[in-house]
Amino acid sequence: MHRRTLLQGALATAPLFGGLSGCASTAKSLPTPYAVTIRIDDGVNPDGRGQPAPILVKVFELKSSGNFETSDYFALQDRDRETLLTELVNADQAIMRSGEERVFKREAGLDSRAIGIIAGYRKLEASRWRIVLPLKEPKQTNLYKVWQFSPSEQSVRVAIRKTGIELLPTR
Repeated sequence: MHRRTLLQGALATAPLFGGLSGCASTAKSLPTPYAVTIRIDDGVNPDGRGQPAPILVKVFELKSSGNFETSDYFALQDRDRETLLTELVNADQAIMRSGEERVFKREAGLDSRAIGIIAGYRKLEASRWRIVLPLKEPKQTNLYKVWQFSPSEQSVRVAIRKTGIELLPTR
């Protein structure tokens, strides 16, 4: 009879200990979500008639920015995986028009450290077509998972101007 009570007690408390061990094995870091707002100024990227033409914008999430900063535009645009190798985490692109604004949102990978942006100006040599922005470090979790909060979103604003890409102050 005594053995049976011990066995029932052990079976009843097993889920409790299993649940606690699950809490202990959660991630030690939480990725930071980010939002990159890109605004195209009026009159950007004029064509042969002086009319604004659409511009290709590409946003890269990077583990480091070394290859991104030393590569040419066409390598980044056409062969990003081969060019950036293990630095590349994600890439999004959009064709945008004069006056348009778009938000690119993601949850950064735990190894991600930078956001790279390129813009396909018709006159690349006369424009600042690339910019690198640092990402916040992943948030370290605390011991008491009950009070754990998600990291706040990192927001950056960028303008695509006639002369190049420019970081704007946050609102």
